Amino acid sequence: MSLDIQGLVSNGLNIVFTQLAQLVKQTSFKKLADVAYDTSTGEVVATEEEMLIGCLFLDSEQVDGRFAYGGEIQGDAVEVGDKKLLIQAKDLVFELSKDLLVTKIVDSSKWAIVNYKVDPTESLYEVHIRRAR
Repeated sequence: MSLDIQGLVSNGLNIVFTQLAQLVKQTSFKKLADVAYDTSTGEVVATEEEMLIGCLFLDSEQVDGRFAYGGEIQGDAVEVGDKKLLIQAKDLVFELSKDLLVTKIVDSSKWAIVNYKVDPTESLYEVHIRRAR
């Protein structure tokens, strides 16, 4: 008999995200899909690809000691105002990368990805974000 750990974790995450619905915020992740030069106008035209995902936004003081002011996550220093996102891997349309622009839909705030990691079952991403400058 084999135990489907990834399935168990995924089901558990579905329950958690449903129960914490008031904390889940619709979030836009945009990446540059293509850049083309229009010879007739002389302009560079960029197209973006976007995915909308429900994420749990956590302030750094809301989470464990690994992500506290002055601490580190994945080797990157945490600054005041940084946040952690929790994202279910099943919701991703394209891969996360540090060059994505993150926008929290409810207030249109813009964020940049500092770093991210996936749990061992590849079911949950923990994303360290900072206000875009």
